[in-house]
Amino acid sequence: MAKLSETKRQPPATAISALDSPPHISPPAGAASAHARQCEQELIYWYRAEADRLYRYASLLLGDAETAEDVIQETFLQLFAALRSGAGIRDCRAWLYRVARNACMARRRNRWRDESELPPEAAQPAVSPEQEYERRQLARQLVRALSRRELECVRLRAEGLSYAEIADVLHVRCGTVGALLSRALAKCRAILTAR
Repeated sequence: MAKLSETKRQPPATAISALDSPPHISPPAGAASAHARQCEQELIYWYRAEADRLYRYASLLLGDAETAEDVIQETFLQLFAALRSGAGIRDCRAWLYRVARNACMARRRNRWRDESELPPEAAQPAVSPEQEYERRQLARQLVRALSRRELECVRLRAEGLSYAEIADVLHVRCGTVGALLSRALAKCRAILTAR
C-alpha cells in the first residue's frame, strides 16, 4: 500500500462507471491501464478523505481497534474491486459507510450475542471512579432507550453524514432518518431531564 500513498491526491472522476466499451469487448491495453490508474487515484482520494472517519465509526460499532482496522481494509479493497469492475457507484461516501456497516454488523453477529454489552468507551480524561460509573450508567441507559435504527442514525450523524447519506447507508427514506433522529433526541432529552 506504500505505493498508493506516494501518488498525488486527485479528485475522483465526475462519475464512477465502466469504460465506454461494451463489457464483451476487451478495451485496448492502453485504455485498460488508464482505467486502472483512474481507479487507483479514486481509491487514494476516498481513502484520504474517509478512512479516519470510517475507522472511528467502525471502532464505535465494534469496540475493538484491531477489528475496526480489518473492516476498513476490507471496505477499501471492496471499493477498489468495485471501481475496477466498473460498478456504477452513485454516492461513494455513502457506499463506503454501507459496506463498513455491513461488515461490522456481520462481525458483531458472530462475536456479540448479548446486545446489552457496550463497546469500550474512547479514552477520556482522568475522572473519579464514581464519575466514571455514573457516566457508564448514563451511556447504558441512553443506548438501551434507543432502538437499533435510532442508535445507528445517531452514530452516522455524529460522523458527519447528511440525512441523504444516512438514508442511503440504512436503505431508508430521508424522512425516516429525520424521524429516527428526532425520536432519539426526544428519548435522550427525557432521560437527561429525569436525572
